[in-house]
Amino acid sequence: MKYWTLISAALNRKRWRTVLTIGSLTIAFMLFGMLRSVAVAFTAEVDFEGDDRLIVMSKLSFTDPLPLSYRERIRAVEGVSHVAHREWFGGTYIDRENFFPKWPVPPEDWFEVYDGFRISEQEKRDFINTRTGMVAGKALADKFNWKVGDKIPIIGDIWPKEDMTNLWEFDLVGIFEVNESDPVYGGDEQVFINHDYFEETRAWGKGTVGNYIVKVKNKSDNEKIP
Repeated sequence: MKYWTLISAALNRKRWRTVLTIGSLTIAFMLFGMLRSVAVAFTAEVDFEGDDRLIVMSKLSFTDPLPLSYRERIRAVEGVSHVAHREWFGGTYIDRENFFPKWPVPPEDWFEVYDGFRISEQEKRDFINTRTGMVAGKALADKFNWKVGDKIPIIGDIWPKEDMTNLWEFDLVGIFEVNESDPVYGGDEQVFINHDYFEETRAWGKGTVGNYIVKVKNKSDNEKIP
């Protein structure tokens, strides 16, 4: 009882300092939780990449971006078959409890690198040709009762638009499934967004990507590719 009296007196002596200290700790834990989620999304995926795909990311930190100009340099490396890139979009669909990965990706290359995704040729073309296009995994589409042709609103929390608003709206142009023989992190509970629209519309970070995914011609050459 004596110790609690002393603790209570100390806390009440400078209440604003106590409030600020508690607030700082709360924010720190919230930020840790958010960054931990992103870290898991990037690092845990390595186990699901398959033996014919490599991930290229900054040697400094998984949060440090890479130049978009690296794409052609990587594509020119001997042994590389296809190259795609992605960025962590974050954002909220209606409610923060509705968490799922959202990735801006190049539609032309994405399903070449990840050939374990099953999607119709027509939907691939629509993804390529629709500036605001989005494709969603079947499990996610079923969960939210999404249908091709729906407009999907996402509130951006990392990437504001050039006009500094944060409401992004995407057109759902396709629904994909995942081959059980080629599991991919996130499976069919994630969405992919047309990177061109994201790139030209975001307020900052233009000309950069989160990381690259490289599909190799021969998996036996993985160690030889620099």
